[in-house]
Amino acid sequence: MPKALILDMPPPKDINVLGHRIRYWGQGRGDPIVLVHGFSGSAPFEWAPVIPSLAKRNRVIALQVIGFDPSEQPHMLYTTDALCEHLGEFMRALNLTNITLVGESFGGWHVAAYAVHAARLNQPPIAKLALIAGAVCVRRFPGPDAKGFVDPEWQAAADAQPAERRTVNDPTRMAIVRDSGLTKNEPTRDELKSIAVPTLLLWGDHDELIPLECGQDAATLIPNSKLVVLNNVGHIPSVEATDDFVRIVSDFANR
Repeated sequence: MPKALILDMPPPKDINVLGHRIRYWGQGRGDPIVLVHGFSGSAPFEWAPVIPSLAKRNRVIALQVIGFDPSEQPHMLYTTDALCEHLGEFMRALNLTNITLVGESFGGWHVAAYAVHAARLNQPPIAKLALIAGAVCVRRFPGPDAKGFVDPEWQAAADAQPAERRTVNDPTRMAIVRDSGLTKNEPTRDELKSIAVPTLLLWGDHDELIPLECGQDAATLIPNSKLVVLNNVGHIPSVEATDDFVRIVSDFANR
């Protein structure tokens, strides 16, 4: 029987950030873990499998990044600074402190950029950072045949998502590629060296989209970092290796 993608989430909420509506979901109590999705464009797709277990020890908050439906999709420049400012003001609006900021894929790039630029942009500080197959230190972005999952059943389930859900965020993806530093080797290697908070790097050893060598490279640059490798896992550990993801991220956040 094909695997099903479980997208059950806590009740959705909306909040106004810099004049734009942001959709988010929250569960649990304690120090916050903020989850930032990747170019899948879907917090439910990436985070629904892990939120209930993470929420046993922490307040877990997953947001739809500005520009990704069902958050507002404003006509604006999707620069690195703009993305970081919306993320920071979102966390400020929720009065979050002692934050563990977690990002997967594009989200990993996003949170790394936030860690680099937050002080300059007068945004809330974070306590810890986790890059899950984060798009940093990427020498060459993947071609069209690269797969997100090792397990063919998971890949088939992902490919079976309705076409309109896969394409609704294409204008935002294109704007981010055009306007931000995502594909321009930013944060730079020197900027990654400036990240001072404890940092978890979590990678699948069979990641075709952002290869393990990117995580290995980042681990040599970010001073207080640790690379953890999951065997026989692809690009989206929160879906394909849920139990390992929860154990590793929860222990890191509460260490």
